[in-house]
Amino acid sequence: MEEFRSVQLEDSVESVRFEQDAVEAPGNLKLKRRLAGMEPFSNNSMQSSKESSKHSVVTEKDEAEDVSLRKVDFRSLRVITTSFEGENGRPSHFLSIADENAQRFTFESRNLSSPGDLQPNSPGRDLRSFIDRDQKEIELLATAQGRRFWAQQQILDRRPEYVTPVSLKIFSGTWNVGGSEPEADLSDWLSADNCDYDVFAIGIEEVQPLVGMGAMTTDSSKGRDWTAHIEKTLKTVGDYVCVCARQMVGILLLVFVRAKHENAVKGVMTTEVGTGFMYKGGNKGAIASRMQIYESTFCFVACHLAAHQENVSRRNQDFSEVLRRIVFTEEKAQYSNLSALLFANESTITIPDQDLVVWLGDLNYRLDLPLEDVVRSVEAEDWETLLKHDQLNQALKSAHGAFLNFKEGKISFPPTYKCNKHEVGYDVGTESQTPRTPAWTDRILWKIHEKYDEKTSTDSATDGAENFRLQFLAELDSYRRHEVFGSDHRPVSAVFNVTASKLDQDKRANVFSEIHRKLLPKLDLTPHRINLEMVQLGYHPVESTVLSNEGIVPVEFEVDLEEVPDWLTVEPVQGTLPAASVVKLSVTANLTRNSELFEDRGYSVNGLSSQAFPLTSKLKINVRNAFPKTLDVESAFLNCSFLGSSLETMLEQYPSEEEHLPEPLLLLCKLLSRLDPSKFDETTPREEISSIFINIPTLGESVDILSASALGICLLEIIRSMDGGLIFGDAAAEIQLCDVTNPAIVNKIIEYLPEPNRTVARKVFATFNSTFEGDLSAWEALASAATASTCSTQTRLTG
Repeated sequence: MEEFRSVQLEDSVESVRFEQDAVEAPGNLKLKRRLAGMEPFSNNSMQSSKESSKHSVVTEKDEAEDVSLRKVDFRSLRVITTSFEGENGRPSHFLSIADENAQRFTFESRNLSSPGDLQPNSPGRDLRSFIDRDQKEIELLATAQGRRFWAQQQILDRRPEYVTPVSLKIFSGTWNVGGSEPEADLSDWLSADNCDYDVFAIGIEEVQPLVGMGAMTTDSSKGRDWTAHIEKTLKTVGDYVCVCARQMVGILLLVFVRAKHENAVKGVMTTEVGTGFMYKGGNKGAIASRMQIYESTFCFVACHLAAHQENVSRRNQDFSEVLRRIVFTEEKAQYSNLSALLFANESTITIPDQDLVVWLGDLNYRLDLPLEDVVRSVEAEDWETLLKHDQLNQALKSAHGAFLNFKEGKISFPPTYKCNKHEVGYDVGTESQTPRTPAWTDRILWKIHEKYDEKTSTDSATDGAENFRLQFLAELDSYRRHEVFGSDHRPVSAVFNVTASKLDQDKRANVFSEIHRKLLPKLDLTPHRINLEMVQLGYHPVESTVLSNEGIVPVEFEVDLEEVPDWLTVEPVQGTLPAASVVKLSVTANLTRNSELFEDRGYSVNGLSSQAFPLTSKLKINVRNAFPKTLDVESAFLNCSFLGSSLETMLEQYPSEEEHLPEPLLLLCKLLSRLDPSKFDETTPREEISSIFINIPTLGESVDILSASALGICLLEIIRSMDGGLIFGDAAAEIQLCDVTNPAIVNKIIEYLPEPNRTVARKVFATFNSTFEGDLSAWEALASAATASTCSTQTRLTG
């Protein structure tokens, strides 16, 4: 690898835990194993690690160290950019990091396309941002509540994968029919453009005369007649289905959708609020219908506010009352998972909650000008002058006025009231009548949800498909008056081009499934099969495997102790692995004379002989919320009849020609004395040691091919396994403290031992002295073996 640049981190970065990065692909974890000395390293493997989609910081340790979580002070790190040529011939680049103690780390960067991408003044900030981001994600995923929040956020973030845009053309219209019968030709209003509208939202005011009881009660026959008349007109332009028809006294709200969209409409909720007589009467007020079309929500409000020039405050109050009192109480979760996620903490739905609100009706706002000035401006078509005195415009411009955050299209048509019922022109009254000033009383306003404001909608155009605000857009296409006679009002329409969201159920199910799988425990066991060296009394071989959490959530594991045979021990037996971390699992042979292996007749031996028997065991590692892992352990059991016996038992079963010396010990001492002096080597292969035990009756014939170290280790293991120990009591303590290379001192201590221990100890120490010629390592090993058995026995008995 070529070193391009070395820079010192200047940022003051606190010590952080670095080996908990939430990674999804196993590549980063394999890289950790390689740097920990558990797997070989290659360019190919580094290339595969680089292709993973996360950043990781890992440490290179000595093979003998445990792989565990550590802390690093990033204030002392140096960042080095390195590269190598990948399989495709293109260079791949990595960041290497080293601290003052020469610990080495590897930091992968998916965006580092060239060495120049790492600026000298930026690595500290970049490194901290990567670590802080991943650390926060790990901390979030460590709790059940955090995992739920993470899953919810992932589902929302991945909506572009299962939610696609769908274009809808919405026609909204309002007309105060003044209590007239449904006889007028509506084609100039509802079908003038021969346009394929997807939605019709129509508000009719005064479908019944608001006089006498007609101002207090609802005559539903009037609403049915007007509904049938409108449906008749719509049949001439397409196939439409009525999804909302609601009448409150004189107010009628109708919503039609094209038949092809019928199945996409759900969650229709309609309610009403009266603001008329005693602030409750239905002669004034509003009907609101909320619905979901595909995955976008709409609310259409048809209203009739307080009349008369001077009642501006009452109209503003009526609007506020409608906005406050209209509440859709059914649970949104019944209708849309997306809506439920967006408003999960709300128990009710209000008008502003919807993606698009269209507010239409006879709002009754007037012009604050004398009649003569209004008539003069109307004749001159000077709409700009008139609109400066429009009460609704003034309210829209006020920071605390009615219809806050609502918008209205540009008015470029004459006032819609007070018109002649059956001809062009205005009915402003005579000298004997109360004058009626023309005004734009019939209006249509709209409002999109605050998350779709203009600024963010404009910015989102370059943000790509992931931007949430691209899921809904609404633009006004036209806003105009229509010349339909029969009332002193003229109908008004506003057409909207809407980009809504369409849900693909199959794709959403796939996304949900992927997110769910990410939250499942992913524990890997490498290797899943280990081979222990030959198991025997006095020797405890150890092998290890690595448990790796390759998921993004913590994993709880526990070794099933009922499946662990009594000749094996496993550490640790349980624990919790943070995301993207590893732990070394040690398996140790811990054979004792009480082991069940010695009770099995299939493993028995006779006389001064030994035999090896194959051993297999399956260890089960239970994983919470996942299938258990199985570790296969293979070994062999070397059963030596004299191992683990007390000195007295050995003398009884294996007497020799010399008093107080059992045959196995005497044989090994004789063989050692026949060999030339040499150095003691504790790393002698186990195969040679096991071979000596198995062939001990015939060893005298092959002394020339035996090593002194192998024979010495066999002698030590017999002594170490000796029940009761060879040297015990005060003598054991003195042996451990004295100069064991001095025969005079050792013999003086040995004299305190009773027979037969004294004779055996004297023989063994003398043999070691002659064979290894004062080799300190041999003497220390002998002293340890001669006293360790005593200590372990006392500990076992005490326990």
